[in-house]
Amino acid sequence: MKPFARFKSALIILIPLDAALILLHCLYLQGMLGERFSIENEMGYAESYQHIKQLAVALAAFALLLKGADLLYLCWTLLFTYLFIDDSFELHETLGLRLSNNFTSAYGLRTQDYGELLVSITAGLVFVVLLAISYRRGKRKARDESKVLLPMVLVLAFFGILVDMAHVEVASNPWHHRLGIIEDGGELLVMSIILWYVFTNLQENVLGLPRRRA
Repeated sequence: MKPFARFKSALIILIPLDAALILLHCLYLQGMLGERFSIENEMGYAESYQHIKQLAVALAAFALLLKGADLLYLCWTLLFTYLFIDDSFELHETLGLRLSNNFTSAYGLRTQDYGELLVSITAGLVFVVLLAISYRRGKRKARDESKVLLPMVLVLAFFGILVDMAHVEVASNPWHHRLGIIEDGGELLVMSIILWYVFTNLQENVLGLPRRRA
């Protein structure tokens, strides 16, 4: 129990670490640090940290699937695996670029932005359908946990899609940089909360350890 308890306690550093990365990004904007300290840099420290969190959530959801044998956990495993692959290999950016010839620029957005939006919406609809089907057949515990996870994922989508679109459209400073901080900083914070929640359930459902009460 003690090793996991120490690990669970270490999750408390997630939010402060997110805040530190956002602060380092602000220092980068002031020209005080290199590009890898930018939270918008796909090869930066913050993005790598985000990938680790996404993969950790996917693995934790898979462990819950093995324990609970519920298709809802399979949906969450697939969703966070997709997010990990998408962010790591810029999947929606690549597909969006290929689809860009089907669109015209409008409202300050590039044709590639519309292609990326189509890819994100399509992927989102697929997971919504899978979750809806699995929810009807899911066990009560998995359904209750999904009711908590779904709003957090929607908030993550808000930052990753809607705020991202606004970030692209507003090209003038200082709001371009502010929206970049809101977008990527918001994603960092939400993923930390999701990771905390999923690992709390992993502790209770798989390892059989009680939740730590406040």
